[in-house]
This record gives sequence, C-alpha cells and structure tokens, in this order.
Amino acid sequence: MDELVGKSCGERIKFFRERAGMSRPVLGGLVGRSAEWVKAVETSRLRPPRLPMLIRIAQVLGVNDLADLTGEQRMLLSYTKSAHEALPKISEALTSYPIDLRDTEPVPAADLAARVRQAWDLWHGVRNQRTAIAVVLPGLLHDARVSARLLDGVERRRALRALAEIYHLAQLFLSFQPVPELIHLTGDRAMQADRLRLASMPSATRRSFHLIETARAYSLRNEHVATVHLLKNAYDESPDTIRFNLFARSIVLELSEAGGATIRDDVLDLKEKLGLSAA
Repeated sequence: MDELVGKSCGERIKFFRERAGMSRPVLGGLVGRSAEWVKAVETSRLRPPRLPMLIRIAQVLGVNDLADLTGEQRMLLSYTKSAHEALPKISEALTSYPIDLRDTEPVPAADLAARVRQAWDLWHGVRNQRTAIAVVLPGLLHDARVSARLLDGVERRRALRALAEIYHLAQLFLSFQPVPELIHLTGDRAMQADRLRLASMPSATRRSFHLIETARAYSLRNEHVATVHLLKNAYDESPDTIRFNLFARSIVLELSEAGGATIRDDVLDLKEKLGLSAA
C-alpha cells in the first residue's frame, strides 16, 4: 500500500485500526491490552509487539499479511492460523439463506431467546467451546433468519435481537481462524440486525431504553467493552433517557472505578456526559 511506505510498525497498526473503525480501548480489549498500551505502540514509545501479539492484532484488524503491519518480508497470516474441523459447516451456514418460506413456521421469539441463552452458556461453560457451539450454531442461524423475516412487530424485534447475538457467537467461533472475510461478514450482519431492530422502534426514548437494557444483559456477563459501547449508543439516541436511568448511572460509576484500563477513556467520557464527574 502506497500510503504505508515509510511508516513505522506502530503507525501501520494505527492505520489499520482506524480503517477498521476501532478505538484504542476496543482494540486493546480484543488483544488483552490497555488503551494506553495501544497508544504507546502506535506512537513508538514501546517497541513493536512480538510475533504472537502481532498475529493477534492482525487477526482482529483483518490484516492477512503481517508485512503490512511490520513493513518487512512477506508472511502470509493464513499459514499461522489453523481451522477448526467444523469451520466448513459454519461457513456454509453463514453463506446459505432460506429462500422459499411458503410452508415454513417461524420459531417463536421466546424460544429463540432461550436457545441463544443456552448457546452462551455453552460458550462460557465448557472447555471445547468451539466444538460445542458448532453443533447448535447452524440450526440457530437458520431458525433466527426465518423468524426475523416472518414475524412482525415486537416478536420480530425480539427475533432480530436473537439473530444479532447469534452472529456475535459466530464471530467468536471464527476468531483466530483463517477466514477474515467471514469475521467481517458476521460483524456486519450483527450490526445490521441491531439497526433493523432499533429502526422499527418509533421513538428515541424507546430505542435508548432498549440499548440500556441490552447493556444490562452484557454487564451481567461481565462483558464490559460491549456494555460501554451500548451505553454510548444509548446516549446518542436520547441523552435524557440515559441521564435519568438508575442502572446506567450506577454501572458507569462502577466501571469508572473497577472497569480497567481497556474502557477507561470511554467510561470517563460517559461519566462526564451523565453529570457524574463530581459523584
């Protein structure tokens, strides 16, 4: 890439991070480091990361050739990653779509939500999480897609919420495997499902409240990056709704004290916006 000529490793990491639309806290969280560490690498205050960390950064940013990060000899990332045996089955499920639905009954949204909760329990509760999730993921994808197309109103919104979570699970399954295009696909589809669900809500207050409640669910799983991301979106939808929400105020205060360096900048920004700086 011409724009990378003469750039240091840190400057290249910054280029690909910004191209991916990631903040420093998000990238740091995905590779197990702080936002301060990312900044120090990008500004060359720290030496370039060692190979294992470079590989993780490349995987997160969707960079297939480590030379694009290092500026040195070519090293295709695909040779450094191994594929799970169920990858072909998951890939097919992600790229196959139900077309003829004339004789198809949608799965009720409540049933979908229960199955998604069970899938998350599998992911967090077993040692061979990819093997376990690969058994249920194709069926979940199919049923959620069908329900999102056939249901209406509140039921459709709930089905879209389930579908977004299923895509997040798929993205976790695909991480650290040689399929960056599918990782981007699942991320895009998850955001699209979220947007469709929110767009169908008639008021900014309801959209903001829904995002806050989704953040509450992620906070119960101790997924702080997702919690803060959703709260920021809730503020963008309706500042007044989140300012007067007791959960939002309490979790922002809690995370400002114990959330860690990964999310510190975003939490402090929220704390300021919610008028909690003096709290």
